[in-house]
Amino acid sequence: MGFLATEESWKEANCRGKITNAIGEVRDLHWRVKEDLYEIVGADDPIGLWDIADQQKIVNSIKVVGLRRPLGEILLIESEATWRGTLEFFRDGQDDRSPHLERLENYLSSRR
Repeated sequence: MGFLATEESWKEANCRGKITNAIGEVRDLHWRVKEDLYEIVGADDPIGLWDIADQQKIVNSIKVVGLRRPLGEILLIESEATWRGTLEFFRDGQDDRSPHLERLENYLSSRR
């Protein structure tokens, strides 16, 4: 879950640069998975943050020996990546709901 980075913020070293470095530090990932993750991070569209956050494979922490967590958490939390972004509830001038709102609702309903 989380708000989506702006395109400018996504391209900064503090965001995708740190995530890229973290991918390389995860030792128990098949090279093809790493290749797919590098492709996501290399894309200009910040929606890749959601793809990364959704990675559920349990892997070893890159910071704490013996700790195992979902890959998405390792890459976003332990990389210490930061970004500026938005959480859009409705699209301007449209009645339809934003994908941001749908993602937020799915996240909150899974926590019950």
